[in-house]
Amino acid sequence: MNLQSNRIIMTFLLLTSLLYSACKAQLSDISQSPFQVVNLGDSVTLTCHVPRFTKMVFWCKVTAGKGLELLASLETYYSIKNFRQETDRLSVKYKDGGVSLTIHKTVREDVGTYYCGGTTLDAVMFGRGTFLMIQGVGMISDTVVQKPNSLSIQSGESVNISCCVRSLHCAANHTDVMWLKNSVHSAPEMIHSSGYETGNCQTTASGETTCEYDYLMQDLTSDDAGTYYCVATVCGELLFGNGTVVQIQGESKSLHLSPAVVALILSNCLLLLATLLLLWRLCRKHERSPITASYRSRDESPEDNQFRDGVLYTTVSSDPSNSSHRSTLLKHNSDTTVVYSNVRRSFRD
Repeated sequence: MNLQSNRIIMTFLLLTSLLYSACKAQLSDISQSPFQVVNLGDSVTLTCHVPRFTKMVFWCKVTAGKGLELLASLETYYSIKNFRQETDRLSVKYKDGGVSLTIHKTVREDVGTYYCGGTTLDAVMFGRGTFLMIQGVGMISDTVVQKPNSLSIQSGESVNISCCVRSLHCAANHTDVMWLKNSVHSAPEMIHSSGYETGNCQTTASGETTCEYDYLMQDLTSDDAGTYYCVATVCGELLFGNGTVVQIQGESKSLHLSPAVVALILSNCLLLLATLLLLWRLCRKHERSPITASYRSRDESPEDNQFRDGVLYTTVSSDPSNSSHRSTLLKHNSDTTVVYSNVRRSFRD
């Protein structure tokens, strides 16, 4: 049974290696909690969610001294479980896309970052990792010293945090560091070596090894504020520094509006502009049509409506009894326009 288990593990590792070399690993398809805390000696369950078409799932652990370490794997269809070591402290389960790794009776060495992964026919997927912290053990050590204790800088500036690790019986090549960030704005996260860290180690005549590591952060924003811990692995022993508090001052006070608010403001501006344009056109139309003309059109009768172009024509009918008739000259009361009235006579036979 042990030989069969080893063959399955070797087959899985070979398949994973081939898929990883042929495809780009995906980090966004598996969700994990970034941080978890457990008391020393208690049991803890780490969980993740993978796509339903995942063929195989596995858990890996990363520490500064040991690197990537495969802990357990599970074939989702046949529920075949494999563990790196024969131990009763680990158990793994899978159900409807949910994967769990339970660690029983936690010890100091269980501290680290645990990655949930999965394989499909054409891809290898990894979660972003869950850092497991063990409470009840002396993690902060005097042999790991961070400088400075606190920093207050302006937004957009750069800062360098140093970590000094001293060891009496451990060589420099067995010492490594990672950085843990804890912030009120986001969940704690582990920052691994990625080229921003440089180590300078020296050994004294007494055999004491001192290694200094620098962590450079550039163009800081409010998201970078928090406490940064230097996590050192000295010959397999995990030690924490005292921490460096980074505060960001002089944040831009410019108003940050969501796209919905911006769209609402623009729509209101367009509505206001359309309303003003409509009012302007109504005013222009009102100026071209005098009010007096509208009044006359309502008050005058058909017989009286004989005003045309400023000239008034009046027809006068006279009785036959009138002996003489003559043309009457009238003047317009508002200007010098001359109005002639035509005089007609009706004769009786």
